[in-house]
Amino acid sequence: MATEDQGTPTPTTTEAPAQAPAQETTAPAAAATENAQPAWTPDFTYEFDGKKREIDPMFRTVIKDEDSLKKVRDYVQRADASSKYREKMQGYEAEWKPIVDRVGKLQQWFEKGDHERIFKELGYDDETIFKYVKNKLEQAQMPQDQRQLFEAKRAAELEKERLMEENMSYREQASQELARVTDIELDMELAKPQHQRLADAYDKAYGSGAFKAMVIDRGAHLVAQQGQHVRPGQLLSIVARDFAPFMASQPEATEMPAQQPQQTKPKVIPNVGKGSGSPTRTQYRSIADLKKRAQQLGE
Repeated sequence: MATEDQGTPTPTTTEAPAQAPAQETTAPAAAATENAQPAWTPDFTYEFDGKKREIDPMFRTVIKDEDSLKKVRDYVQRADASSKYREKMQGYEAEWKPIVDRVGKLQQWFEKGDHERIFKELGYDDETIFKYVKNKLEQAQMPQDQRQLFEAKRAAELEKERLMEENMSYREQASQELARVTDIELDMELAKPQHQRLADAYDKAYGSGAFKAMVIDRGAHLVAQQGQHVRPGQLLSIVARDFAPFMASQPEATEMPAQQPQQTKPKVIPNVGKGSGSPTRTQYRSIADLKKRAQQLGE
């Protein structure tokens, strides 16, 4: 019986080591829970063409941090701009296609020798045609030297006209391309956070889309005034500077963007004279006293 009594404590001695690992693993887990940082919550909205939009759920899976969020926003903004100007190009195609078709029809008639239909399509009547034929006959009856002089003069006039039209065409193409690129750049600039507060405040005061319209009008005025192209970034800097008093009168709705450091108010000497409410009622009798007090406030 004594042997059985000595063996009964055996289960008790084996349970203590089994509980020790559980206590050791619980302590680090509790510490990790206390030190855990709040989960990062991305903002899936972005600005384009003066409107707030949301990133398509298909692209949200690749967003892991602020850097990937910034890249996705830049991509979707560019995609929106590409879609917008593709629609504009389709409008241009619809405008010019009838003209191209008409020229092709005139060329087919010319190849068939159907000149009467060409004259009719272009608006020539019989009187105009007879007058033209009469002038051609008179030119054919001129002496050779006069005819050569007339042909040389005519050739010079046509060459001058061709060069002018060619230069004008180049200028129009360059102007259209510049306008297209500038419009894209303007949308990209307006989508940047540093311009959103001004745009939102202006649109709130004058209506949706008013800020972009105002920026375009200001750009046209500057181009006419300076005689040269003004980049959207430079233009928005000018607008932000000119509207600084307007922004100062607006309540702060959101936090200032990170890239714009907050301006601190300059330190000034408070009015602590009689009746100022100062608890010490300190009297300042000289410039030296004021400088000393200002130095204390600056420390």
